[in-house]
Amino acid sequence: PRISPKFSKLELEIAYYLCNGATIAQIAGLREKTESSIRFHTKNLMEKSNTYSIREFIITSIANLWVKIDLPTPLRN
Repeated sequence: PRISPKFSKLELEIAYYLCNGATIAQIAGLREKTESSIRFHTKNLMEKSNTYSIREFIITSIANLWVKIDLPTPLRN
């Protein structure tokens, strides 16, 4: 794994939500921020991690264990 870049607390929260499947609009609603604010922080995440898309950022973050993902609970009969 690569060493984690220095992310701010808000950037880490946004990274967590992105890696767990939330959209920009959903994150904005959860954090009570504008979508443009979330996009700004998302661009910072990509710049700091040297990635070029949200998808690449998510893959890189999970592969390098920068963000914890919540796996769904298996269904039981």
